[in-house]
Amino acid sequence: MKLSKIKLNPSNPRIIKDDKFKKLVKSIKDFPEMMEKDIVFVSDTMVILGKSKNGKTKLRLCECRKCGEWFNDKKYSKERQGKYCSRECYAESLKLNKRCKFCGSIIENKHSVSMKNRIYCSRECHGKARRNIPLSNEWKKALSEGRKNSDKCKGKNLYNWKGGKETEPFRLKQAFYKRKKGLKEKMPIEFLQKVLKAQDNKCFFCECDLTEYKAIEHLTPVSKGGDNNFYNLVYSCKSCNSKKRQKTLEEFALSTGNIHWLGKWEHLFIETL
Repeated sequence: MKLSKIKLNPSNPRIIKDDKFKKLVKSIKDFPEMMEKDIVFVSDTMVILGKSKNGKTKLRLCECRKCGEWFNDKKYSKERQGKYCSRECYAESLKLNKRCKFCGSIIENKHSVSMKNRIYCSRECHGKARRNIPLSNEWKKALSEGRKNSDKCKGKNLYNWKGGKETEPFRLKQAFYKRKKGLKEKMPIEFLQKVLKAQDNKCFFCECDLTEYKAIEHLTPVSKGGDNNFYNLVYSCKSCNSKKRQKTLEEFALSTGNIHWLGKWEHLFIETL
């Protein structure tokens, strides 16, 4: 096209600088049909500004970033330029084309920003992949800090909420009477002396010496229905007494891997009698 054929627009005169001129030249080479339609192409925003057939309505043609076709963007502005011609193209652009690390299925990107770094397709696959893998110290620290800052882990939202400090005196009094109710029978002192002699002054569990300290241990805790009957009492050291807590003899033996304690109790009971 000869430069003499190009006409100025008197309603919108402008001066174009070197960098803009180079972009204009490049856009004309890429899309030569614009010279016939009397339109101006802006290459950096991929937008064509022109007129329709009636010469009144301005066209704002944008190139779809997915399929490459040109479409008229009615809501075009300097701050907002259209990127996709249809919902189908937008949906195709969101696809990651990545496969789940666990099951191998394609990951569907429902949130364009948060899903880009996804490795698993769902929470189920994430949970199965992480099963039997211990958490790192950084992960544990992040979990604890998150629980401290979360409202779900405070006050009445806790699963084991019992009323806080307002109901604490009442709860302590109730626990005291519950324990006292389970201990109506007195301690069989003579039987306990025979038990200590049968144990050879050693702890029932770890068999350490009980000269300095010894505790009367309820094999079935009072909180779980135990009482002061002679078949429920043995002697233990301070360490084993604190480790056993509210566990029964069977639960404590299974948790520590000492199943022989069950047979040991029967032998001790027969020997004491």
